[in-house]
Amino acid sequence: MDASALAKSAAALRNSIKALESRSDSLEFWLWIWVTFVVVGVVLEVGFVIWEYIDGRKKYRDQRDIIRSPEKPSGWKFTFEIIGAALVAIGVSGELYIDVASGEIQTDLRKKNGDLIQLFEGAASAALVEASKNAEEAARLHKLAEDEHLARVQLEAKVAWRHLTEAQQKEIGSALGRRFAEKQGLSLWFSSGDTESAAFAGDIAKALIAAKSFLVQPPASILTVRASGKFGDPVRAPDTGVQVQSTRHEQSRQLADAIIHELVLRGFDAVRQKDPPFDPDPAPKVWINVWPRPEGPQGELKLAEEKRSASKK
Repeated sequence: MDASALAKSAAALRNSIKALESRSDSLEFWLWIWVTFVVVGVVLEVGFVIWEYIDGRKKYRDQRDIIRSPEKPSGWKFTFEIIGAALVAIGVSGELYIDVASGEIQTDLRKKNGDLIQLFEGAASAALVEASKNAEEAARLHKLAEDEHLARVQLEAKVAWRHLTEAQQKEIGSALGRRFAEKQGLSLWFSSGDTESAAFAGDIAKALIAAKSFLVQPPASILTVRASGKFGDPVRAPDTGVQVQSTRHEQSRQLADAIIHELVLRGFDAVRQKDPPFDPDPAPKVWINVWPRPEGPQGELKLAEEKRSASKK
C-alpha cells in the first residue's frame, strides 16, 4: 500500500472512531434522562406507600369501633401510583436500551481501533521489508562498485608504467651512498623503441646520481637481435624487468646486489643477469639493463597485491 492509500484508509478509520465516540457521548445524556425517570418513579412509589400508611393510620384512629361502608378509591393515589410505576418502567427500559447501544458502540470502537492499529502495523511491517530490500540493494550496489573499482585498479596495475617517485629516488640514493663510498662506474641500458623502459631507466639513473658516489652513464638504448632457432626447439620467453650485471670485483658484486634489493623492496622485478653472470672487465663496474615491463602489477601496486594475497591465506 502506497503512502496516499495508507493516509486515506487511516483518515477514514479515524473519522469512524470519532463518529462512534460522538454517539457514545450522546448516550450519556440519555442515560441521565432514564436514570432521572427511575428516580422520580421510585420517589413517587415511596411517596405513595408513605401516603397509604399515614392515611390508613388516620382511618384506624377515627373509625375504631365504627362500621362504615368502604370509601371511594382516590383518583389521585391511583394516578400517582401509575405515573411512578410508568416512570420506573420507562427509565429501566431506557437504561436497558442505553446499555445495549453502548455495548454495540464499544464493540465497534474496539474493532475500528484494532483495524487502525493493524493498518499501521501492516504499514510499519511493509516499511521494514522495503527498508530491508533497500539496504540489500544498497549493499549490492556498494559491492558492485567496490568490485568495479578493484577490477579497474587491477587493470591499471597491469598496464601502469614502472616509475620511481622523487622520494623513492632519494631513499635509494641515500641507502646506496651510505654503503658504497668507492667510485664505481654504472652503465644503464634500455630496450630500443620502448618508451616505458627508457623512462624507468631514467628514474633509476636519477636515484644512482643522488647517491653522489658513482660515475653514472646516462641511459642509452640497446637493440637486441635474437638468432633464429631450430625446428623443435622450445620457445624462449623474452627478457623482462631489470637485469643487473657486474664485474667480479667484490665492491661491484655487492653494489649490483644492493641495487637489486632496493628495486625489489619497492615492488619491481629485478634479478642478476645469468648469461654471462659477470663481465670480464677487471675494473669495478655495474651494468643495469632495463628490459620491457613484466606482465602483472609493478611497484606499489605489486606490493599491495602481494599483501592482499598474504592476508587471504
